Amino acid sequence: EEEIQTIMEQYSITPEQTVATIVEGNIGDVVEVEREIEDTKILIIVTPTKMNEKIRGFNMMVFMDGYFNEGALVNSLLIATKEKMKAMQQFGMDEANETNEALYLAVTQKGDKSVTQRAVEATLREMVQLAVKQVYQKEKVVV
Repeated sequence: EEEIQTIMEQYSITPEQTVATIVEGNIGDVVEVEREIEDTKILIIVTPTKMNEKIRGFNMMVFMDGYFNEGALVNSLLIATKEKMKAMQQFGMDEANETNEALYLAVTQKGDKSVTQRAVEATLREMVQLAVKQVYQKEKVVV
């Protein structure tokens, strides 16, 4: 981790560039949404997958800095997936339009108390919807 950080600093590589490289996205398309609940920080990074300059899906990374029990972890992944699909449908996309896309979930497991599952659910729903909406706003797509 420190080696990657050193390389990023040495070559002035921003986190957005790193994310765009990982998911083969365009740096200008990266959208970030951050929230904090119960002393747990959550960051969602989204890049659209495109074909012929049209959005065909989303790569989404969910980073959570806190402790999550097994149930909360599984539920977080399910909620992020469900909300991503809902957002895609809202903008006129269906499962048949999907391309190679990914959903990553990373959790630090710091702390000794698991976050409240209901708080995480509500926050993730809001964050995913907001992130997808922001991608479309960058594209100036009118729904």
